Amino acid sequence: MEQIFIVTGMSCSVCQSHVEKAVLTLPGVHQAQVNLLQNRLVVQYDEKAVTPASIIQAVTRAGYGAQLENETTPSLVPLAHQEASRLQHRFWKSAGWLLILIYLSMGKMLSPFYPSYLLTHFKVLAGLQFLVALPILFLNRQFFQNGFRQLWRRTPTMDSLVAVGAGAAFVFSVWNLVRFLESGNSAELYIESAAMIVTLVTLGKWMEARARAKMTSALSGLIRLIPAQAHVRRDETEELVPVSQLAVEDVLIVRTGERLSADGIVCAGNGSIDESVLTGESVPREKQYGAQVSAGTLLINGYLEVMVQKTGTQTLLGQMVRLVEEAAGSKAPMARLADRVSRIFVPTVLVISLLTFLVWLCLGSSLAFALSCAISVLVISCPCALGLATPTAIMVGMGQAAKRGILIKNAAALEALARVTTVVLDKTGTLTTGQMEVVQIVQQEGVSTRELVQMAASLENPSQHPFARALVNYAQQQKQPLVEVENFTLLPGCGVRASYKGKIWLGGNSRCMQQQGIAIEKMGNVEVPGKTSLFFAQGNRLLGVVYFSDTLKSEAISMVDYLKHLHKKVVLLTGDNEQTARAVAAKAGVPTVWADVLPQEKERLIKRLQEQKEIVAMVGDGVNDAPALAHANVGIALQTGTDIASDAAEVLLMKDNLTDIGVALELGCAVLKNSKENLFWAFFYNILGIPLAAGVLYPLLGWKLNPMFAAAAMSLSSLCVVTNALRLRFFRPKHFPIN
Repeated sequence: MEQIFIVTGMSCSVCQSHVEKAVLTLPGVHQAQVNLLQNRLVVQYDEKAVTPASIIQAVTRAGYGAQLENETTPSLVPLAHQEASRLQHRFWKSAGWLLILIYLSMGKMLSPFYPSYLLTHFKVLAGLQFLVALPILFLNRQFFQNGFRQLWRRTPTMDSLVAVGAGAAFVFSVWNLVRFLESGNSAELYIESAAMIVTLVTLGKWMEARARAKMTSALSGLIRLIPAQAHVRRDETEELVPVSQLAVEDVLIVRTGERLSADGIVCAGNGSIDESVLTGESVPREKQYGAQVSAGTLLINGYLEVMVQKTGTQTLLGQMVRLVEEAAGSKAPMARLADRVSRIFVPTVLVISLLTFLVWLCLGSSLAFALSCAISVLVISCPCALGLATPTAIMVGMGQAAKRGILIKNAAALEALARVTTVVLDKTGTLTTGQMEVVQIVQQEGVSTRELVQMAASLENPSQHPFARALVNYAQQQKQPLVEVENFTLLPGCGVRASYKGKIWLGGNSRCMQQQGIAIEKMGNVEVPGKTSLFFAQGNRLLGVVYFSDTLKSEAISMVDYLKHLHKKVVLLTGDNEQTARAVAAKAGVPTVWADVLPQEKERLIKRLQEQKEIVAMVGDGVNDAPALAHANVGIALQTGTDIASDAAEVLLMKDNLTDIGVALELGCAVLKNSKENLFWAFFYNILGIPLAAGVLYPLLGWKLNPMFAAAAMSLSSLCVVTNALRLRFFRPKHFPIN
């Protein structure tokens, strides 16, 4: 069983690791993944061994809060904005008090109007600084509460570093102040440093939260597309009701310029609907009686009455939002490196800080100097930058993909897209329209065309295969009545079989006929380039062959060129015959063709490519593509395809535009590149900053980092990582001119 929990109290990637570790220690828990950006914990567990209450208890014991996510739990969009607003208020209040504190401690250097009384009465000045610093420390007490609690549990976090650093500066100042009161000698005070540290860290967290809120802009834009109220016909009267009160089988009234508030079926009226929010396709679609319509789409002109079928999170738009949220919460393989480092980062920094303090004391430096260096080491270290490096890029990338009608189900798939070397394409319904039509009929002597059409269409009528529907449509156009067959059996990848009046009817490809011992050689050369042939037999007697033709999709050639520009190998994989497959491949420009392939063989061919060290993306839309989609490194399905194909794939193209395959690959590369940049700067910052803060360069160059500047640098590091990820909002495909 899988459930989602909202976790509170996390401040950095170390917290994320602690929560995962606490939950994974429970017997019966198979997997636990925490997303720091969303404060979301996804747990897969055996419901017989573990309960949600025990999971919440484990998180609580680790020092954090947790609750089950449900329909009333806010999604990541309002949560992100709420967090940014809370931190904004906390920062401005802290900054107001800090300005007063800075004036008291440094005003004599900044202002000619500094009260001379304070210059001669150090006790009063120190007391005022102490009193003004208290509100700042109280406003930011969360650092101390969380930091020391986690330190006590032997699971220190970034809050622990800030708490120890600011706390040490404040305690040292109070100790010096007490010594001054006793002896009357001069005293060094770091009260403003303690206050400045927590204020600057809060500023960094606020800026980081603002950037994180911007990351959700694509999702929040989707959510805002659903109106807050809807016009509903009830008891022959029209009412304006909140969307939350809509129920299945309510009748919505939608007029020109209004957006639909639920998924449903048109029961009256007609009009043109803009579905670009779901498909990315700007051309409006005509809707009339019986047509399916979706929440969030815009009625450009006309009038519709819609019977509600799905509301809220059950709508297609709601599912899109949920899918993107869940995908953004998943963890990419690249994030594992940062996770491993984060687990040992804070304890290592604490040890380095202690060693820094002891080494400088041993070298004969003053207690104040040694303490200042140790505090700088604590506050400049930033595990947050490591933890945010990959998730930030993934979240922005997911949002950009959703805006383009590309739904990526998990972070691993997004990373896999960047590494793809070979793209394998199904033919029917993917490279071609899948709209088959009968183009030629050849029958044996003694068999009329009408007899062959009636037999073939009646046999194929129970099937939903494109060839079957084309035959039935052709028979209806010819006004040929169908008969009802018995014992209908589907022969996977081969054909169909049934009986009528005690006689066995058989239809299928050449392989099917050969398996049944029916000779087709006497029909002559039955394979025609660009056409697909199906044979029909009664008992052991071949009756004839029907030829079908499919149309290449308009963007197929452009898509193949696009993939070649991206330096991807392109393969056509189909169950159709060799001649037809090669004719279609030649038109599209696909160099490699694998034809006459059974569904189970498709999966084996994908494995063969992977054994050759190829990273494979499989693109398909049918039931027979599901095994290959599931086994590929990344499966890509068309939204117009079957539910089974959509479930098996990790990437879903919401609009029937093949060039989105290339867009998805380019976006994956952009996200991977951005993640690597973020990880590099996060590691580089800590590798450079910690030695500088420890005073390594002081003996050579006289460089010593003040704790206040260290705090500012720490805040900027996370902000730089998040800001770099936000550049993905301006992503545009480079290798193909797409609007």
